Amino acid sequence: MMAQHITAIEQSIEQLNNLLKGLAAVRTGLSEKMVKANVISHVSVEGLGTIIDSYQ
Repeated sequence: MMAQHITAIEQSIEQLNNLLKGLAAVRTGLSEKMVKANVISHVSVEGLGTIIDSYQ
């Protein structure tokens, strides 16, 4: 009986570990997307500034 409880606890810990790994991967992916979005928007704003400056 005790061995079954230990096995169930080990499985729960493994599932939590997998969940945490998945969440870490999602966070990494979102961070990369945010960096990419920031770079794109920064370049876009700089490009827009250049266009505006050229008309002045």
